[in-house]
Amino acid sequence: MRSVWKRTALLILAAVVFVTVVSAGFAARPGGGSGSLAISDATVVEGSSGSSALVFTVQLSGSTKAAATVSFATSNGTATAPDDYATASGSLSFDRRNRTRTVTVQVVGDTLDEQDETLFVQLSSPLGATIADGSGLGTIVDDDGPVPVGTKIAAAGDIACDPASGSFNGGLGVGLECRQRATSDLLVGAGYEAVLGLGDLQYEDGAFSK
Repeated sequence: MRSVWKRTALLILAAVVFVTVVSAGFAARPGGGSGSLAISDATVVEGSSGSSALVFTVQLSGSTKAAATVSFATSNGTATAPDDYATASGSLSFDRRNRTRTVTVQVVGDTLDEQDETLFVQLSSPLGATIADGSGLGTIVDDDGPVPVGTKIAAAGDIACDPASGSFNGGLGVGLECRQRATSDLLVGAGYEAVLGLGDLQYEDGAFSK
């Protein structure tokens, strides 16, 4: 009788241990799990108008079978919102059948000749996985050439010199240092890279120069 009781007790204990292990294996904890999340870098050509899509890929890797979520948000680099791109934020959900998601940032096109610019997409607040690479670098490739030599920027009658500040403003939103009133149209001269607001010009002896 005692031998039968011992065998029964052992079976019951084994069953209890088995159930406990199974339950613990499926527990979800913030930032926990054996899966990891990483975001790619991305590149897009800016374009001259409208918007272009800068697309980042977020990948869930590892052996996790549980669902996972993560938040994302854009941040400025040398590119700034809203002039260069539209901000984006939200959350992404993953499971064992859907392990890849994308984040799309809309880039604003323009015709300014400028340097390539950058922005970032940052991952945060993971649930069900950890973050292996949480910063995606986005590069906006400028596709605009310099303004052709001889292009009229503003007519002489529209360019006024403010003696108090010593600056021109031809209605372009560009402050230009000056010493006398302009007597001719403001034209783009050889090597003038800054006439559209990318730097300062000086007016002296009837000519504009950097």
